Amino acid sequence: MGAAASETNIGVFDEVLRAALDRAESRLGQVKRADAKTKLGQFALLDEALREVATVRRSFNGELQLLRSQDKGPYGQALEGFDQRITALDQQAKVERATFDKAALFAEKRVRAADPAHPPSDNDRMLKETADVQAKTTASLQRIAQRATEARDMGKETAESLKDQQEQMLRIGVGVARVDDEILRANRIM
Repeated sequence: MGAAASETNIGVFDEVLRAALDRAESRLGQVKRADAKTKLGQFALLDEALREVATVRRSFNGELQLLRSQDKGPYGQALEGFDQRITALDQQAKVERATFDKAALFAEKRVRAADPAHPPSDNDRMLKETADVQAKTTASLQRIAQRATEARDMGKETAESLKDQQEQMLRIGVGVARVDDEILRANRIM
């Protein structure tokens, strides 16, 4: 097969891959808009579209390898662009799947918690006990912080009182010294 035939084939793969990516992106949009009941079916259709994209991408790359190096430029760039779209599409699909799984898990947990036929599991009891211990520890730490604040305030008041007493004792000392001086002067006069 000649270079012209390979270039024609890769042009077809370019169009087919572009269309497959458009379909997969459309399926992702349908997954995002789907309600919880139909979302699983939409995920199955998205997975099918992603498999088609992967198959066409491999064929595109194989055909690209058959081209002469001077003819690869624009198609190589196109493949890089497709790869970026594929990566973004895969990441968005993973986020949607994780969000759906998380929502389903929490919805199941709410249903199980409200259903008397499904008593709490050991994990649920352990999580509740852990939460209780954490709440008690938090309350205890708050009481300790309150007592520390009270002790600090009392320490400030005590320090101020001691300072006032020290000043008072200095004034008394000065007063006693004056009285001593007066007594000495009175004794000399007598």
